Amino acid sequence: MKLFLIPLLLLVVLPRIDARETSTNFLLITVDDMSSDSVGVFGNPIPGITPNIDRLASEGLRFEHGHVTVAICQPCRAVWMTGRYPHNSGAFGFDEIRAGVPTLPEALQKAGYRTGLMAKHGHVVPSRAAAFDEIVPARDLRNGRSPELFGKRAAQFFAAAKKEGKPFFLMANSQDPHRPFIGSKQEAAAKKRDRGTNPTSMAEDSLTTKSSTLPPRSQSRDFCRTCRTSARNWRSIIRRCTVPMRSPGRY
Repeated sequence: MKLFLIPLLLLVVLPRIDARETSTNFLLITVDDMSSDSVGVFGNPIPGITPNIDRLASEGLRFEHGHVTVAICQPCRAVWMTGRYPHNSGAFGFDEIRAGVPTLPEALQKAGYRTGLMAKHGHVVPSRAAAFDEIVPARDLRNGRSPELFGKRAAQFFAAAKKEGKPFFLMANSQDPHRPFIGSKQEAAAKKRDRGTNPTSMAEDSLTTKSSTLPPRSQSRDFCRTCRTSARNWRSIIRRCTVPMRSPGRY
């Protein structure tokens, strides 16, 4: 069976797929809030910073001019899962896609694929959760930050697909670069929450940093307020600007 391992981004529109006619598997890995210059193959000067991603790039294709359609989490993922611009799917911001919009996981599931989602499950076309045969929440992956647990759960998913005799589509979403930041109170709260629901969660002192390396709390609050304001403004602008763009075409 073929295995396509595609790091960081995949957008596929498959209107007609029959699992009986193909044995292609899809593993989609995304990294939340990681800039391209954090990766060695894209110019990060720190030796050995991303050896596995660099190896994947050396064995596959590297896109040097690939850009997301929307620079916000949930609507960007909606673009990936639908192949449509936000104004044609309904996901302008943290919104659900319209009822009649088809999605990639639904098409694959209908075609006989075993479909899975790891972390960010509230941001990947959440209104279509039934399109995923298995969902692993971030709290079961140490807040989406444990490579070991990602690997373990992925291996279990692959084994289940093999046992069922099905090809698979698995979307694995690493949350490591995303908030909560290392050493923050938000991170400590996430660890405490996860310890209450998941005995395999990280130890309290497994990720630590000096408080002096963190921005002042007032600065963090100002930054968060700026982000929320920017998101609201973007949503307002995109709604106004895209109304005249609507056309009979679906995409």
